[in-house]
Amino acid sequence: MVERADVVIIGGGIAGISLAGRLAPHRDVVVIEMENHLGTHATGRSAAVYIEAYGSRAIRLLSTRSRAFFEAPPAGFSAVPLVHPRGSLVFAGSDDRDRLRKEYALAERITTVQWLDQDALLTCCPVLRPEAAAAGFLEPGARDIDTDALLQGFARMARQCGTRILTGVPVSEIRHAGDWLVIAGEWEIRADVLVNAAGAWAEEVAHRAGLPGRGLQPMRRTAATLPLPPDLARATADLPVATAVDESFYFKPEAGDMLVSLSEETPLRPCDAYPEDLDIATALERFHEATTVPRARPKASWAGLRTFAADRNPVVGYESTAPGFFWCAGQGGYGLQTAPALSALAASLLLQESLDSSGVALARALSPERFGIVNSLGDRCSAL
Repeated sequence: MVERADVVIIGGGIAGISLAGRLAPHRDVVVIEMENHLGTHATGRSAAVYIEAYGSRAIRLLSTRSRAFFEAPPAGFSAVPLVHPRGSLVFAGSDDRDRLRKEYALAERITTVQWLDQDALLTCCPVLRPEAAAAGFLEPGARDIDTDALLQGFARMARQCGTRILTGVPVSEIRHAGDWLVIAGEWEIRADVLVNAAGAWAEEVAHRAGLPGRGLQPMRRTAATLPLPPDLARATADLPVATAVDESFYFKPEAGDMLVSLSEETPLRPCDAYPEDLDIATALERFHEATTVPRARPKASWAGLRTFAADRNPVVGYESTAPGFFWCAGQGGYGLQTAPALSALAASLLLQESLDSSGVALARALSPERFGIVNSLGDRCSAL
């Protein structure tokens, strides 16, 4: 089967689908996803929290620029709210108070935060042990994100304008000769522009297209859910997501359970990531040392890959060494909370539209040209 499009996007996670939604009114778009469902990997395994005081300067700006979309999406985008109140708490023991002060000073330049002494901190999050929680700060505007509503809203936006979304079709070949030819399953898609939105597989897509990589590295992060006694589940349902200032773990209420993550970053080759028993045990030990939540066997556990460039900013823009090759990858753990602004910026760059001054600054910070070409993969894999 042969398709012709203006733009072919490889990757059906939030990066590829949100960009497809933005481009669809202006270009004929085809999206290729190797899995049978959209958002199978990083998108579907995210803790899904919108926190402005989180990430690099560029990430924080993208998050701030996304807030209006989350709070008031376009008419018909979703039948349910995209975000729900949650709050974000950063806490520290007495040994990390100086680091906490620095994080607080950075956070208050970005958004509204409240410093909490120990009494206020333990009132805000009463499951914390006093010895682990000398002080903290709260970002009351942090929100839970409805991952499915966000992803399907952008997919609906794309489909309504004629975008074809092909699932269950791994890419086997990419060639360039005047235009781009992508062979995926039984499909042959030709397009003037190829968008690399393949997440953990973004470097492999570049290599398959005959290009050097940009040093994008997938990192495993592990999470588990603990069952709570019914009375404790009710008492903790509205607690904020709580993160140790050294980022050694975080936890948040999750549908009557408690989600706990090690916050680790273990480099891996792109794969369907699975949790390691030691990582789960370490996360739960840190959690129980810091809280009074009773010990229990995990109800579920999983791992996902968060993909970073060396400077931890996404890579967005045209590749100078290959006409029509466009990067939209390396969102790290911030893909959901930055999707509205990042997709709008990427669409403007792809369509070569003018940008405001902050958009120009962001484009420079995210450009593939900001660092030298890096080949981070050795051999090419046989399938994506």
